[in-house]
Amino acid sequence: MSAPQPPAAPGLRIATIGGVPVHLGWSWFLLAAVITFVFGRQLSESTSAGYLIGVGYALVLLVAVLVHEGAHALAARSFGITVHRVVADFLGGHTAFESAGLSAGRSAVIAAAGPGANLALALGAWLAHLVVADGVAGLVLSGIIWINGLLAVFNLLPALPLDGGQLLEAGVWGATGRRSSGMVIAGWGGRILTVGLAYWVLVRPVLAGQSPSMFSVAWGLLLGSVIWRGASRSIAVGRVRGLMEGRSVRSVATPVILVPPHTPVSEIAWGSAAVLVLDPSLGLLWAGHPAPEVPAATPVSAVSSPVPATAVVTAGPEADLWSIVPALQSTGTVVLVDSGQVWGAVTTSGLNEALVRPSA
Repeated sequence: MSAPQPPAAPGLRIATIGGVPVHLGWSWFLLAAVITFVFGRQLSESTSAGYLIGVGYALVLLVAVLVHEGAHALAARSFGITVHRVVADFLGGHTAFESAGLSAGRSAVIAAAGPGANLALALGAWLAHLVVADGVAGLVLSGIIWINGLLAVFNLLPALPLDGGQLLEAGVWGATGRRSSGMVIAGWGGRILTVGLAYWVLVRPVLAGQSPSMFSVAWGLLLGSVIWRGASRSIAVGRVRGLMEGRSVRSVATPVILVPPHTPVSEIAWGSAAVLVLDPSLGLLWAGHPAPEVPAATPVSAVSSPVPATAVVTAGPEADLWSIVPALQSTGTVVLVDSGQVWGAVTTSGLNEALVRPSA
């Protein structure tokens, strides 16, 4: 799964490839233990090296996931998109990259790169298995074939947050010009997949007169909950994004007044415009409306606070509104700069008001 800018990844940093850190989440060790136990117990009936091969399968899965996510990262980097990290964890992995610079075509290529790399590994192992089919080497090659094949096929299911869901999103995005529609449709695909998964592990065995496997139920519930949450988030984000499509930053921006730091508060035209202070030593400051008891001669810098660097966004008046949302979510207020000049500001309240009034 690829993921634009998820939270910071916990776990062990095991490598850096092309400047991109590779993390092994602590939860992966639990997955490795499960795989070793399940496959080791099955294989121990036919070979004394059963649990050793189980460890090998866990390592094969790790390599498969890292190759999968590494392919996402390389595809993103080929388009000049910044990649933050690659992570392998209990539920597979993800690649964190910037969403800026994405298009429908680029999104499709990045999404397809992961399953494509796994299919290439499966094909290579299948060719090797034609030569070495027996013994431990044959069993390991069989594991490489099945693990990479299943990883590729599962990820190609048309449901977010899987790669197939991102391909579906990109297809709808390219056909309609609305990424929001693709996110909603592919998100519903994720919900349908979750229902299908629940049917497979719970209802199907009962209809066949069997008791559901507790292991399958636990695994299905865990995987299903992750897919359902990811799909629901995609639907919610898609709906909000749909309200913003076709709107420019200008439609929600508040004009600004730039004043020197020594300006008395009584000389400032406090009103609908945002007041910013340009202090040579402190940088850009956000001026708050002074309380009535503040003396009229008080310099505006005394009622101001620094504007965080993350709150300064380069975006022109006609820029797409969605482009400023990430910064606005983290800071609550952003200052807009175009060609090196401050021209406006946006607050979360201003954005919320824009979402409930018709676009111009």
